[in-house]
Amino acid sequence: MLKGILIGLAALVAVAGVAVGITLHLTRAPEPGPFYDAPDGAGGAAPGELLRDEPFSAGVPEGAKAWRILYSTTGMDGRPVAVSALVLAGATAQRSPGPRPVLAWAHGTIGVARGCATSLLPDPSVALAKPMDRILAQGWVVVATDYAGLGGPGVHPYLAGEATGEAIIDSVRAARALDTGMELDHRYAVWGESQGGHAALWTGVVATEGYAPELTLVGVGAAAPASDLGPLLTAGMGSTPGKVLTALAVSSWTKVYPELDFDATVARRARAPIRALARRCLFPNFFVVAAQAVLLPKTVLTVDITADPAWARRVEENTPDGRIGVPLLVAQGAKDPIVNPGVQARWVARRCAAGQEIDFRRYPDRQHTDIMGSAGPDLVVWTRTLFAGAPVAAGCATG
Repeated sequence: MLKGILIGLAALVAVAGVAVGITLHLTRAPEPGPFYDAPDGAGGAAPGELLRDEPFSAGVPEGAKAWRILYSTTGMDGRPVAVSALVLAGATAQRSPGPRPVLAWAHGTIGVARGCATSLLPDPSVALAKPMDRILAQGWVVVATDYAGLGGPGVHPYLAGEATGEAIIDSVRAARALDTGMELDHRYAVWGESQGGHAALWTGVVATEGYAPELTLVGVGAAAPASDLGPLLTAGMGSTPGKVLTALAVSSWTKVYPELDFDATVARRARAPIRALARRCLFPNFFVVAAQAVLLPKTVLTVDITADPAWARRVEENTPDGRIGVPLLVAQGAKDPIVNPGVQARWVARRCAAGQEIDFRRYPDRQHTDIMGSAGPDLVVWTRTLFAGAPVAAGCATG
C-alpha cells in the first residue's frame, strides 16, 4: 500500500515537473523571425537609415494605418545595429494637409530578451502610449521604437542612456523616410514611461547636445521615469517588482559592460532565477514572470552598486543629469511602489537647483502601472500646445 502511494506521488511529481518545464519553455521570449534580421550591407548603414518596412495590423486602432520598420542606429560598441519599431498614423493625420508632427514613444519594461519587442506582442497596444485614440486624433504620427536587442539582433542595453536616446531619435529619422503617403514634419516630441521615461529624458539630453540637427525636438514628457538610478535601483530591492527591475538591469549591464561580472555581483541563490527572468517577457506572460519573481531570495546582490567603483561609474554615466534644452514635464504617482516618489522628488529638486526647468506633476492616487491614466491626457494637452508654438509652464512648477 505505502509502496503504491510513494510510486503514485513520484509519478505526480514527475508529471508536474514536465508540466513546469513545458510551461517555462513555451513562455520564453518568441523568435523574432526574418524581418528582424539585419539585411546584407546594414553594417555600413547610417544612423536612422530605413532598412526594411511592411504593413502592420495587430492591435491597430480602427481607422489607423501602421507599419513595422527596421532601421539602423549606433550600438553600444559603436557599430551600426538594426532596431525595429512601429509607426502609426490615425485617420486625422492621413487626411490632413501639410507636414505631420511626430510623437516618439518609449515604452516601459517588457523584458531584456530578444523577442520582447512591442511589435512582437499579440496585442501591442498594452505597451503603446495612452490614450492612443486621443493621440492619433491630434493628427500626429507615432513612432514607437522596440529599442536595440528586443526585436533586432544583439543585447538589449536596458537603462543605458545615451545609446537609447540616439535609437529613439533615429526612429524618428527612419519614420520620416518611410513611404506613408504623408509628409512628416522635422518637429517631434518624445514621451516615455518608466524605463521609457528614462529613455525620453536621455533623448532630451542627446538632442540638446546636437544629435540629429536636422530634427527639432519640442518637448520631453517622462512618466514615472527611472531618473536617479542608484537610489531607485537600491530602493526597489525592498519589493518584488523592484527586485525584478534591478535583476533585469544587472543581467543586461553585465553583458554590455565587460568590466561588470554577473557572478561577482549576484548572490548564488539569485543567479538561476535572474537568468530565468531574463529569458522571458512581462507580456503576455505576466503571471509566469510573477511566479518566478517570488523565487528571488531576500538578498539578490552581493555588492552595493552605488559604492562599488565599477558599478557606480556606470550608474552615474547612465543617470540623466545632463541639460535638456526644451520644455520638460515629469509625471509621478504618489503611490508608486517601483519608482520611489521621494527619490523622484529629490532628483527633480537637484535638477532644478542646477538650472533645469521642469514641470513636475504629482498624481496622488496613481501607482506605477496606471500613471499614464492621468498623465497621458495631460501630456496630450501639453504637447499640443508645444506643436502649436505656444508657451508652456516654465521654471520648476509642481502640481
